[in-house]
Amino acid sequence: MLTMLAASYPAYGLVRSADDSAARLSRTASAVENSWLGTYRGKFEGADGEIEIAPAGSDRLAIRIIVGAPECSGSIDFEAPVPTADRLVLTSTDEMTEGLCTITLARRGRTIRSLEEGCAASHGRLCTFTGKAKRRD
Repeated sequence: MLTMLAASYPAYGLVRSADDSAARLSRTASAVENSWLGTYRGKFEGADGEIEIAPAGSDRLAIRIIVGAPECSGSIDFEAPVPTADRLVLTSTDEMTEGLCTITLARRGRTIRSLEEGCAASHGRLCTFTGKAKRRD
């Protein structure tokens, strides 16, 4: 049985159902998720880097950030809800130092800018997860 919303728009012949609204929200969430998915490569402070973003179940993303240079390397993994906009803030507690690592990802088109704070335990002192990467696939 179709559940009808209270709002009806007779002047335009429009009647919306709760099922229609749920389907529209699902399509919007899927489009946002798909716009983030992929492998991004670029330059990070002190190293080349890569950001991999893949689906991780219903309305969630798996994010891996990897940096590497002869003097420095590191990686960090996150799982986060699908963002509703072009910004995603990721946090993790370092097991050794119990410090908070925060990475902010800002997406514009096919490019992600990454800004980290407090993540040195994951990569060392000579490079960071701060950088800019462009989607390759």
